[in-house]
Amino acid sequence: MELGHYLDIVRRRWWLVALTTLAALLVAGLLAYRGASAYKATVRVAVSVPVPQDCLVGQQREYDCNYYAWLASEYLADDLSELVRSRAFAEDVGALLGEPFDPKSISDVVRTRKTHRILSITVAANTFDRAHRLGNAIVETLRTNSGKYLAQLAAQSGQVVVIDPPETQRGDGPAAVALEIGLRTLLGLLFGLALVFALDYFDPTLRNERDVTRTLGLPVLGEIPGLHNGRRPAATRG
Repeated sequence: MELGHYLDIVRRRWWLVALTTLAALLVAGLLAYRGASAYKATVRVAVSVPVPQDCLVGQQREYDCNYYAWLASEYLADDLSELVRSRAFAEDVGALLGEPFDPKSISDVVRTRKTHRILSITVAANTFDRAHRLGNAIVETLRTNSGKYLAQLAAQSGQVVVIDPPETQRGDGPAAVALEIGLRTLLGLLFGLALVFALDYFDPTLRNERDVTRTLGLPVLGEIPGLHNGRRPAATRG
């Protein structure tokens, strides 16, 4: 097919391409600025196991108790990173917020990243205020129930200390948001073009000589000119 034929197909149903592109743009913008992960709050906590008291007074041991205290702290941080994903932790956060909602909606969006004994907990939400409130609730839950969680991990001597309060910001930077919106809009445009070509493929209407030849496989002997302002063009006399 010639390029002009493709342009004719798009021109006949250009409004459909425009509609799908506009719909994709609106949905992409809504998801970027009001989606489930549009904002995030990050909390950093330190997890540690104190050095035994007898090590501090200089009692001789066959091993380095400072090293093992650090090693135990890292294992504890690993275990705590899994515990904060649990339903029990989400229920405690939900109870502190005082809002009726499925606790799984919190545990599903919590993400953790461990750097030695430092644990970063990130929670996402659709609004800035919601993300900030969830971050504060996580901090308060860890402060008030740390003994409960450490007991579950068999680490009664462990400590959980909040280093940084919730830092709330957009889920992605402006460049990432613009790129995401652009890509989703482009997908809407491509979907609209594919839909237009699909409709044309299954459309049995014969509009011109090319359609007749392609569909019937017969040569065209004559063609009646189309109407122009309700009148047919005058016949040319030779």
